[in-house]
Amino acid sequence: MPKAYQKTQSLQYRRKLPKRTPSRLQMKAAGGRRGRGMPRQPPSTTAVANVMDVTNFLAKYLSGRQNVAVVPGGTGFSARKTEIAGKPFHEIRVPNWSGFDLPVGGFDKYRIYREGNWHEASHIRYTPDDIYKWGDKIEHDLVNIIEDRRIEDLGVEDWPGYLPERLYMQAYAHALRPDVSTLHNPNVPAEETVNQHARHEAFLQRLLIGKTKGELPKAEQERVEGAAKEVEEGLANLKGKSEPEVSRDLKVLTNLVMGRLDLYAEPPAKTSGTPSGWEDTFSENYAKKQEKSPQKVKTEIEKFFGEKGKEAKRERREDGDETPATEATK
Repeated sequence: MPKAYQKTQSLQYRRKLPKRTPSRLQMKAAGGRRGRGMPRQPPSTTAVANVMDVTNFLAKYLSGRQNVAVVPGGTGFSARKTEIAGKPFHEIRVPNWSGFDLPVGGFDKYRIYREGNWHEASHIRYTPDDIYKWGDKIEHDLVNIIEDRRIEDLGVEDWPGYLPERLYMQAYAHALRPDVSTLHNPNVPAEETVNQHARHEAFLQRLLIGKTKGELPKAEQERVEGAAKEVEEGLANLKGKSEPEVSRDLKVLTNLVMGRLDLYAEPPAKTSGTPSGWEDTFSENYAKKQEKSPQKVKTEIEKFFGEKGKEAKRERREDGDETPATEATK
């Protein structure tokens, strides 16, 4: 008999195995997989130990440094530089895997945990030391957003296998981040804090997800798009530059965005104490704040990948691929 295969969200294929698991009702009755309203079943001690062993290994391997330690117990993902006995040392703070609760489960939850570690290891590998503490609140927030984009671009160049994981994180973020059209208040001036925060959110989404969820009024949306394109061009010009030059140009780009979008108010509050709103997206606190059901998140993730597929087909046609459009690709 021919083998049946299904495409996973990591863009790989795996063989479909016959289902030998008990039904959902049987699992609920046995106290296994949790249903709505049932208590969460904690992972085994061995499973937690295995996850943390792999996380510690990846932190060193991906950052290219041995003076790195993963510190579980934080409310989100972050990296910081410190000293031990007068020598530089790096910490990656991650949530406790045993209590990490997101509106996705199983391997998808681990993908977020693993990619969060990769993201922070990339900060250690690429981010200039002085950027960690540079700027006032809005400057520090924006430079982190810009640097988040830069280090992830560099990370997938060095580790191409993380591209599917990055795409999944973008899909998850698109599912959880707010619709920017709901943030804008047309009844107050553009310089009011509420509208600054709307542009801030739209800029974060455009730069790190590739598009915004919903749209601001046309003039505001064009400002965001223009600022994002200038940052992308600026980041492309950083390749091959020294660390001091990269640091200098990141600060220039930050001030450019502040000027283009009139962002001078304090940035929106974060739920997990992470340096940027992007890292905050993947915290348990942020997920709880959004109050989205697992089914709703799953549906929006699938929609994101569906739109990505259509965009790719359109780009191929524009590049000279004469494959005729179908209803599925229009």
